Amino acid sequence: MNPHLMVRLFPQRDVTDVLFLSASSGAGLWLWARPHIATAAPARRFSWALLGGCLWPLGSIFLWAILRSSIGQRPFIGTMLGVATGATLTNIALDYFNYVELMFCGEVRLPEETYSPNSDDEIDVNDL
Repeated sequence: MNPHLMVRLFPQRDVTDVLFLSASSGAGLWLWARPHIATAAPARRFSWALLGGCLWPLGSIFLWAILRSSIGQRPFIGTMLGVATGATLTNIALDYFNYVELMFCGEVRLPEETYSPNSDDEIDVNDL
């Protein structure tokens, strides 16, 4: 969100690829170690960790590109918005994976009747 900050921190080289690869590797390794995919076959586990490890950082970068184009040349606002959205996305992802793992471990039960957006429109045959 603030390219001037990156130039100030790393004036001699472009570290964008290194930062992306480290974020992807970290996210992928974190997903690999999650209990809800620990019992999967190694090939599946690897592909899921690779997919999640790439989608999480790429989704963040895509969101930040859209936000950056909408705020214009305001580096301070861009930095604050980048930190806030990064923390929010991480919090949402952690909450999601904790919920999935609770469901996997049997602590959260799925409801007997699932919600259907058209459930109010459905006609019961016995009422006819």
